Amino acid sequence: MAHPLIDALPGFPVKISAALASLDKAWSEEGEEAARASQMNLVLMFGAGVSPADAQARFDEAILFAQRYPCRLVVLAARPAAEAAAALEAKVNVLCFFDPSRRGKRCCEALMLAHGEPTNELESLVSTWLEGDLPTNVWAHGVTVAEMTPWLAWTARCRRVVADRSLVGDDFFKLPFPNPKSVRDLAVARCLPVRQALGQYLAAHAPAELVRGLRTVTVNYGIGLRGEAPACWNGCAAV
Repeated sequence: MAHPLIDALPGFPVKISAALASLDKAWSEEGEEAARASQMNLVLMFGAGVSPADAQARFDEAILFAQRYPCRLVVLAARPAAEAAAALEAKVNVLCFFDPSRRGKRCCEALMLAHGEPTNELESLVSTWLEGDLPTNVWAHGVTVAEMTPWLAWTARCRRVVADRSLVGDDFFKLPFPNPKSVRDLAVARCLPVRQALGQYLAAHAPAELVRGLRTVTVNYGIGLRGEAPACWNGCAAV
């Protein structure tokens, strides 16, 4: 059963057993002038509720990131619970661009996998797709608590796990990750400029002046901004 996200993303369908060999073939076809110098593995995890358009946008962002920080990109697209037993589906792609600083061609490699219920065999397969001597970072996009739970033990080997609180909610960050300090909220990073601007403004005034006559403080936020609201408030409260 074809996965809509894998269908939407660019690449060439391959057998699971031939994925790495197909990637090597794609590199050889690019020629010797294509630079390959990965700094990390980036695992982009999509929850079953992510739309093809959303997945394409996040994939494009990951490729832009890979252009600046060369990495092996591994995309994992979860299937709905009703398709838990569906066969694995894979794609590979090598995307190249001209690098003015190096006056040559640099390429980003991507391995994509649609999967059902996570198993030890699936985790082992993903591990073989990673470059073992490089650190691994995970970006969980639209991943539910139920979808992330089977991967918790696997994340012990990852340097960083990032997710957007505005998308995944608070319960995602309450999961018992093996390395809680490695988990980061993208909403906090996204509102950093706002927190810095507010902090600079508030820091320019004496605390007594700021609280003179203050009785209550009310914090409101719009739909889809539940991650930014506490991040900005905590940043201001710290000042």
